[in-house]
Amino acid sequence: MHIVRRLLIGLFASLLSIALFALGGAWAFHHVFGSPKPLESALASSGLYSNLVPTLINEEANGSSTQGQNTYISQPAVQAAIKQSFPPSLVQQDANQAINATYTWLQGTTNNLNFSVDLSQATNNLANNVGNYLQARLNGLPTCNTLAEIQADQANPNPFTVTCLPPGFDTATSIQQVKQSITSSNSFLSNPKLTSDNIKASNGKSLSNQLHAAPKAYGLSVKGIYIDAAAVVLLSIAIVFLYIDRLKGVRRVGFHFIYVGVVSAGIALLVGFALKQLTNKIHLTIVGKQVVESNLVTAANTLVDDFKNFWIWYGVGLVVIGFVLVVGEHLVRKKLKITPVTPDEASHSHGSKAAHATGSRDFLKES
Repeated sequence: MHIVRRLLIGLFASLLSIALFALGGAWAFHHVFGSPKPLESALASSGLYSNLVPTLINEEANGSSTQGQNTYISQPAVQAAIKQSFPPSLVQQDANQAINATYTWLQGTTNNLNFSVDLSQATNNLANNVGNYLQARLNGLPTCNTLAEIQADQANPNPFTVTCLPPGFDTATSIQQVKQSITSSNSFLSNPKLTSDNIKASNGKSLSNQLHAAPKAYGLSVKGIYIDAAAVVLLSIAIVFLYIDRLKGVRRVGFHFIYVGVVSAGIALLVGFALKQLTNKIHLTIVGKQVVESNLVTAANTLVDDFKNFWIWYGVGLVVIGFVLVVGEHLVRKKLKITPVTPDEASHSHGSKAAHATGSRDFLKES
């Protein structure tokens, strides 16, 4: 019986260490990616929202200059109007809306992934701002007087570049054409209303179809954390009660907490370092949009630091709990003057009690 008890104690102690290690990593991961707040905070602090619109403007302007389309994008006044119409606060608000809707779906609050980012109003504001700029610019231009001026501006009556107004130049129509070009679905924004259904991958599948298994995986991960925590408690109790000297069981559990806590903190540092190296390598292999990519890497590193720090503090917490158990065992034993019981003493004690009971029964029979 003593051998069976020792085998069970060794088995449960090994399982306790595994459960504590797994709980630390899973809990840290859930802390960072289990709710929208850490992701929203990382993106906001990375500078992404301040650089996203200027980067898109530069990309569109470069594409327009090479393809000869949407030349108004290259105009400084238009770029200023775009930045005014799409401020960082608007971009952040829309991004947070999509992130929150995604987590609401993952957490099972809603059955379908459903979010909508409508940029129609911002696009209309942009068209109006550009129209106001053109109106003021054209109103300040003189009428073309020489034949050369008339021929030059009639050949290319661009309201952004014309230096004088040729005869018959319709200011209102010219401005309206520019505004329609901005709000047109095939111009500045291919689709001013983004939803979970019209965001599709190269294979044509919508975002919700691609991630259809995500809510189930999220639910299983949360249940796994609770199951792991319950296993830690039950295994700790089992180890304590398998010891004849219960206080020895408490001490052994305490030492396991200390050991796993120290190792967990070390593993967290190594994993954090490895993940940062990975994100930096990914950054170096991506071409174009360096500013935005740098912001995304900064956000990823912020999440990695959050993950690493939470795991380290988890390890510190285990060490503290372990010290409390070990020191508490010592103090209780000292206060109650309890002598530690060795396995041999426990076996001898049980044998003595059995022999005493047998002798008593024989004496009664002889009487």
